[in-house]
Amino acid sequence: MKKFVYPMQSILNIKMKLEDQEKTNYGLAKMRLNEEEQKLEELTRRLVQYEERKRQSMMAALRLFEIRQYEEAIKTLKIMIKSQMKAVEIARQTADIGLAKLNRAVAERKTQELLKDRAFEVYKAEMEAEEQKEIDELVSFKYSLEAKE
Repeated sequence: MKKFVYPMQSILNIKMKLEDQEKTNYGLAKMRLNEEEQKLEELTRRLVQYEERKRQSMMAALRLFEIRQYEEAIKTLKIMIKSQMKAVEIARQTADIGLAKLNRAVAERKTQELLKDRAFEVYKAEMEAEEQKEIDELVSFKYSLEAKE
């Protein structure tokens, strides 16, 4: 009995490796997105703190120098937040592209696995037909021996 050999096994192996690679790339892109979002949250938290300090400084004795420092810090933080929002959006788009590539790689691998399963079914049917043929030949041989006797 011959062993089942899938003729396109090397392609299936490549598809599996590509899928693993896309999983890794997507994981890295997702990690980068999380880091960028955390940076944005930290900047936003700092902005709220500076605004609160500025408000407290204005409520207390008027210290113009301190108030101006907080205003400058707030202005700078707003610029940094806008920049960080762009970085988050770029990271999100990169993650989305990575997810699309991963989905495509998974679909291609599944297609190859389906083709392999179909080839195996054909192989099993051929083996069954071959076995049936051998059984028929054996029965015919036995019948012909019995008939000669």
